[in-house]
Amino acid sequence: MTSIDTKEAVPMPTLLDHRGIPTWSIPPQIDPPAPVARTAPESAPTEKRRSRGRVAAQVLGVVTLILVVAIVAVALPHLGDGTGDHTDHPRGFDDLESEYSFGIGSLTVDLRDVDFPAGVHTVAVDLGIGSAEIWLPTDVDYQIRGDLDIGNVDVLGNTSDGFGNTVNAARDVGSDATVVLDVEAQIGHAQVRRG
Repeated sequence: MTSIDTKEAVPMPTLLDHRGIPTWSIPPQIDPPAPVARTAPESAPTEKRRSRGRVAAQVLGVVTLILVVAIVAVALPHLGDGTGDHTDHPRGFDDLESEYSFGIGSLTVDLRDVDFPAGVHTVAVDLGIGSAEIWLPTDVDYQIRGDLDIGNVDVLGNTSDGFGNTVNAARDVGSDATVVLDVEAQIGHAQVRRG
């Protein structure tokens, strides 16, 4: 005798269709429901990333604002000293000024054509924001102090970069004339050369 496995679906006659012929159907098998994994909603990690992004954007905004305020605070007092590109080139000692100031931009002070008489001669160069280039004659003794708040200062090859830079240089070439050069700039680049 053959046994029937009750776990297998066996076609069974059920109803008669409209012509009186039995219809066959397979009883549905019921599977247990699949386990549902409990996880955090998808929006939680995304929301954390968004929150971190907002914080980073706010910090960047505050830092940018501080930098802009600092630059404006440095620039405002110097705006009256001029902006753009400016060159001072005195042709003789009578044309020499004791101070050359410039606000924002590029300043060149060329002292190579000045015939300095015996004695000590102090010249100050002050720049707000930008670059300053100062040229000294080769036939005078010199004492130079280059001071730059933020940026790069180069005094005859002696350089310093970053914040609060000061470079000093002195040389005695046997002249009766000594130029004491004081270069100050707030933000940018200052360079002293001889030629």
